[in-house]
Amino acid sequence: MKFIPVLLATAVALALPVAAAGRSTEAADLDEASAAFVAGDYAKAAELWRAQADEGNPTAQNNLGEMYFNGQGVRQSDADAILWYRKAAEQGNAPAQNNLGAMYSEGRGVPRDYAAALRWYQLAADQSYPQAQFNIGLMYRNAWGVDKDDGISIRWLRASARTGHLKAQAILLDMYIDGRGVPRDRSEAAAWYRRAAEEEDDGVAQAMLGHMLETGDGTAKNTAAAVRWYLKAAEQGVALALVSLSQLRAGDQPGMPRDLVESFKWALLAAARGHQKARQMLEAYPKLMSPAEAEQARSNAQGWAEKYWKAFGPWREASPGTPGTP
Repeated sequence: MKFIPVLLATAVALALPVAAAGRSTEAADLDEASAAFVAGDYAKAAELWRAQADEGNPTAQNNLGEMYFNGQGVRQSDADAILWYRKAAEQGNAPAQNNLGAMYSEGRGVPRDYAAALRWYQLAADQSYPQAQFNIGLMYRNAWGVDKDDGISIRWLRASARTGHLKAQAILLDMYIDGRGVPRDRSEAAAWYRRAAEEEDDGVAQAMLGHMLETGDGTAKNTAAAVRWYLKAAEQGVALALVSLSQLRAGDQPGMPRDLVESFKWALLAAARGHQKARQMLEAYPKLMSPAEAEQARSNAQGWAEKYWKAFGPWREASPGTPGTP
């Protein structure tokens, strides 16, 4: 499957206005525009952002570019989207730099130019913008305008994955499973994952190491150590770790008795991170426990997410069989 760069990486501020003493008129106008956008009044949002964009505000310029890209409140126009992205990007706005890079990568409104795309992605990635880090990783993974280099790809995907970027985590996991950038020998692979887990704080490597320890693949079987690594990976939102914890707590083994409330908690968290099997499991759990136990699991999941996943935004429980994000 070809993964294409995501053009618009949630750069539009979706927060409702917050009343606070001393807030500037410019900030208040941006809040009003964001509130209009959230309410679905795209014409008003575009009008308010345009006023700020004309005065040189880079956030408003990028957001207006997105409105043109999506045809929300204005006629759809790749040319106008690029115009406003470029104005914001030249002021150092990381989302706009990423968006402009993606336009060059996809040839939207400009001739496709991977070299230009990489330059803009790099500027945004240097500001630790996760979507740009992800896009650079894809370019080196798929040899889009650069020589294929799994080492460079993994480095950038790992940086994006640490922020909880779902697609970066998924692709990094696929690369590890395929042995791309990882030793083929299983004992050497286990040692490689351990170094990446310990030295690079690579959440996907932590989950893979946990799996190898749980199954005894390439290393001595050690369920307690597997759980420790799964928990570290879970803090970064790695779905493999979350569903593995759910399955472990659904079983009954020495040192880890069956606990369906804990199992349901981890399944809820895995489903929120988009794990398809976990989403399919959600309907079954309430049938296996009392309503009070199910509610306790939901409360535990929310509390855990609010403690460890603050950067992912407000907690939202996934519905059975449907995608969800925390």
